[in-house]
Amino acid sequence: MTEQNKTLTLDEVADLARRAMAGCGAHGAQLEQAVQSIVDAECDGIRTVGLGYLPLYCGHLQVGKLNCDATPRHSQIAPSAIRSEADNGFAHAAFAESEADFYALVKSQGIAALSIVDSYSAGVVCAAHGDGGFDRHWFCQFTLGSCTCAGGSSLFWH
Repeated sequence: MTEQNKTLTLDEVADLARRAMAGCGAHGAQLEQAVQSIVDAECDGIRTVGLGYLPLYCGHLQVGKLNCDATPRHSQIAPSAIRSEADNGFAHAAFAESEADFYALVKSQGIAALSIVDSYSAGVVCAAHGDGGFDRHWFCQFTLGSCTCAGGSSLFWH
């Protein structure tokens, strides 16, 4: 038997990820932000968190380890700091929900920190639009919480 490999386009990666995770209960911003993360990882050649994470995401959606109905919210906790509560959903959706306020804080304060708590693992979290000189990946510093079930992410910009 010979091995067969197929190269997928990024649209095919998005379609595969969307169908798989939707079939396991993901929807709305939780689904779309996670799909974009997988596409971004594959686009940048980060295989460990691209399609390689899809079976893990799907399995955790199915067993309820990941809240597919999460409603992220955030608050400013200090002059230069925002805390985003992911509600045990994808960190990607929590980032997207707080992104505009985070950038506004950077612009007004000169430096800011965004902490995402009670989130599921974050593969690739990025600023999709590069607004005002912000770009993706390189300004993110990730830290994990002490619990193996839940992680957190912190973003710093100056």
